[in-house]
Amino acid sequence: PSLENISKHDKLSKPHSRNISRRSQENNSQRVVVISGIPHNTEVNSILAQVCGGPLERLVYKDNSALELFFIFPEQANQFYKYVNGSGLFIVNGKPLKVEWADKSNTEDYTGLHSPIPKSLMNDVVYYGSRRILIFAKFIPNKKLKSGTKMFYPDPEIHFSTDLNIAQIKQDFAKFGSIIEVGPVISRKLCFSLHFTDIRSAILAKSECELEGSAIHQKYGSWIIWYGRDTTDKPCYVI
Repeated sequence: PSLENISKHDKLSKPHSRNISRRSQENNSQRVVVISGIPHNTEVNSILAQVCGGPLERLVYKDNSALELFFIFPEQANQFYKYVNGSGLFIVNGKPLKVEWADKSNTEDYTGLHSPIPKSLMNDVVYYGSRRILIFAKFIPNKKLKSGTKMFYPDPEIHFSTDLNIAQIKQDFAKFGSIIEVGPVISRKLCFSLHFTDIRSAILAKSECELEGSAIHQKYGSWIIWYGRDTTDKPCYVI
């Protein structure tokens, strides 16, 4: 897989001058931003829906007032940072949010904060497309796709799955890490998405589901499971 959202220009461009400020050089390697000024009771998904640039390694919610985003690639973190501070369009629930690089003034554990992700994890990201979101899909035998004369307005009951328990899904996968949500996916199959806060959690969950003999494989082994596109994995456009 390609390094998503990194254009050839980004890869090949070189500084016009060697007299680059120390701060500029630091920004080129920084990949963690802190979002602050978040309104009370704002859902994480509402914030992530406005984030752009590229996929996240993980995210950490701090005391309902700040959110730390760990981008996989520094280039994409920089794209988001420039977009927010250059456009003023990063608004959630009608309120502009503040975005800063993570440093000693706005995060508790600053040691090694902007270090590259481990090589083993990067290998999973680049070669296996690992992301923090998993998609589950399963074909339901004998399920009608049409309902007689109601083919254009199908009866909702034929698409209702009584055995899909969202609360139970959260409980089953909570042991792998923090879950943001279990979301819907438009599909002809029975399908849902599982959003973790950390890529590592998704990798562990997927591996365990595919491990024959494991307890969770007995429940989800019949599902087709793959990594979904991160909600933050979109270009930062300014119209």
